[in-house]
Order: sequence, then structure tokens, then C-alpha cells
Amino acid sequence: MAGTVATLTLLAVLLLDPAVDGLLFLAGLSAYTLGRQVLFPLRVVPRKTANGRVITAMVTGLVLVASVVGLLVS
Repeated sequence: MAGTVATLTLLAVLLLDPAVDGLLFLAGLSAYTLGRQVLFPLRVVPRKTANGRVITAMVTGLVLVASVVGLLVS
């Protein structure tokens, strides 16, 4: 998963010229974090919080959408 996100971010760096510095980094980081949150239920080790994964997934999803929209608009 990390390799896929890194490859897609590298392609975006090579193909796009974003107006805001760091927007591709933010998109890549939020995509990676969202992917990790999706994979967490597959682990055997129980989590200490009941809502932390869901809240983190929602926030990173919103950040990912906002950064992609920012890249498309700029």
C-alpha cells in the first residue's frame, strides 16, 4: 500500500505543478493514513479506543478530498 501511494504521489509530482506548496505531500500522507485506518480491523491486536479509527478515517478522508480538489482547481 505504501509503495502504491508513493508511486502515485511521485507521478503527480512529475505531471502536475500545484500552486500551493505541500499540497501533494498532504494528499499522499492523508491517502496513506486513510489506507492504514482501513487495514486496522484486520489486525488481531485490539485497539484501546472505540471511535478513534472511525474519526481518524473521516478526518483523513476529508483532508484527502480537499487536497485533491485543491490540486484540480489550481
